[in-house]
Parts: sequence; structure tokens; C-alpha cells
Amino acid sequence: MARADTRTTVSDSPVIRQQQALEAIWPFRLLNRTAKLRRLANAMKRNLQEYLRESTRSSAIEALEKLEQYCAEIGRDLDVVLGKLRRQRDDDQRMTTASNFSVDSGNPLSLVALSNVDEMNAFSVL
Repeated sequence: MARADTRTTVSDSPVIRQQQALEAIWPFRLLNRTAKLRRLANAMKRNLQEYLRESTRSSAIEALEKLEQYCAEIGRDLDVVLGKLRRQRDDDQRMTTASNFSVDSGNPLSLVALSNVDEMNAFSVL
């Protein structure tokens, strides 16, 4: 919100000056009326463009601030998920080291793999 406080205000004085030149006292009002109208229209156009830039700037700042808040929230959510995944990984590692996992169970029907014909024949004799 502090960024919105730094914006400048649009001055209407060029438009007012051109309007006053158009509405000058009677004999001067008739001189160069078309040129005065053109200058007034150009001053109004520039003034409206400045108003548009100013409102666009504040809207863009507001959108960026909301996007920043949303990204911060997503970052916090990802940190929570990452913490849970790390705990799960650590628990899984502790469980595998605590169980002393072994391939040899002592049961002849528990086969890891028979890699050659001799092993298959030896197993079939059992």
C-alpha cells in the first residue's frame, strides 16, 4: 500500500488554460477559434491519457501485490509439504535399517533367482 502513496496527481491546468483561451473576451474569442478548439481537444486528450496511466499504474500495483501474497502462500504450503516428505523419508530409512533386511530367509521355497541350469537342478532335487 505504501507504493500507491508515491503516485502523482494529474494536473488539469493545461485544459483549463485552453478552455479559458477559447472563452476569452468577445473580440478575441472569434480569432483562431478552430486552432483554439484543436489545442483544447489535444490538451483534453493528453489529460485523459495521464488519468488512464495513473489508474492503470495503481491497478497494476494492486494486482502485483495480490500476486506476491499468493506466491508467498504457495511457498509456505510447499514448505509444509516438503517437511512432511522429509519426515516420511527419515521414518522409512529408520524402518529399513531397524528391520535388518536380509534376502536369505532360510526357506527353500523363497527364491530370489535361479541364474543357471545347475541351480535349477539343485532346487528341483529339494
